Amino acid sequence: MNKIRNIILACILVSIISIALILGCSISEQTIKIDKAQISGGQVKHVEEDYQVVGQIYDYLKIPPGKYTITTVDEKLQISVRLELTEKLNYESISVYSNVILTPLNKTGAAISGLGEYFILDEKDTDKIEELFIGKVGYSTVVNFVWKEGGKDKRSRILKDTRSFEIRFDDVYVYDPIDQKALNLGNSSAEANESVANSSDVDWDSVLDSYEKYIDDYISLYKKAKNGDATALSKYASMLDNAQEIDDKLEDSNDELTPAQASRFIKLQTKLLQSIEP
Repeated sequence: MNKIRNIILACILVSIISIALILGCSISEQTIKIDKAQISGGQVKHVEEDYQVVGQIYDYLKIPPGKYTITTVDEKLQISVRLELTEKLNYESISVYSNVILTPLNKTGAAISGLGEYFILDEKDTDKIEELFIGKVGYSTVVNFVWKEGGKDKRSRILKDTRSFEIRFDDVYVYDPIDQKALNLGNSSAEANESVANSSDVDWDSVLDSYEKYIDDYISLYKKAKNGDATALSKYASMLDNAQEIDDKLEDSNDELTPAQASRFIKLQTKLLQSIEP
């Protein structure tokens, strides 16, 4: 059992709730349980071969089933979606165009009518998808989609009626195929290294760096929210993103910290808990 991961995530949850309580009704959420969400559109095209089609996006990515939360922040809707790589693209370079959209679906599986707009992929998350494509099969990343248009009625309908969603891609372009012979020659040594490696791929120093940044951002945001600073609402969404990033890093973690890391972890816990007022 990973006790450290559970402690970190519990403390993050408490900090998020404390901010939400201060901000009050300005923030609302709707959590939906997704058994199957769709990926559609988008072909994978090899640029150096006259844009030859080498596959469809849904051949390489899937949306794992689970709970997904639509959050209302500062009159905008946001949903964070996990994408998982199911088959690797054997190319050195990949370009994902930013026109990736999410359509909320109702209980019949149809698009919610009358909305007129879509959730748009947060531009800064395009790099995450490109990195995922050249990662290992089974790896995943969380990206954010934002819906900025329409009024309160449309936002309420999305929160009320959404039961699933569809993500649609434009074409993805690939460059420079990986040399498979060279790749195969390196497989035996790579496999040997993996068998010797720790059962957890987690870089605890990196996790603690992210956790410390989260704590510092939380303390700053908490003070702003307490003082009625209007910018606190917009920064709340960023805080949720940072929390999700830490959760991702801890996904395959264990409790094997060095003495120095354990000491740092305790100090960070103390800093966070002291900053959370009842």
